[in-house]
Amino acid sequence: MTQEVIKEAKKRMEKVESDLRAELATLRTQSVQTAGGRREVWPVAEVRVAVDGREVTTPCFIAPDGPALLGAVALESLFLAADPVAKRLVPVEGFVG
Repeated sequence: MTQEVIKEAKKRMEKVESDLRAELATLRTQSVQTAGGRREVWPVAEVRVAVDGREVTTPCFIAPDGPALLGAVALESLFLAADPVAKRLVPVEGFVG
């Protein structure tokens, strides 16, 4: 039963990713360096992101063969940080300096 649930969840996520990619409008392209060290040029869009009642517009890379990717800018704009130990997002203060 667990394998069936995982398969169904994966199928639904693939549908969401596909729908999201279809709605993204490329604004420009940007040179990137992948985690594997390759240099590529990827399309960039802007998306609206909402977390816990906070909402911002942020850049979004459109990976050629994968999901749309958000970076640190999205978290910083929402005044959130990743807590790697608790595996959750935590609020942070803004910094001006």
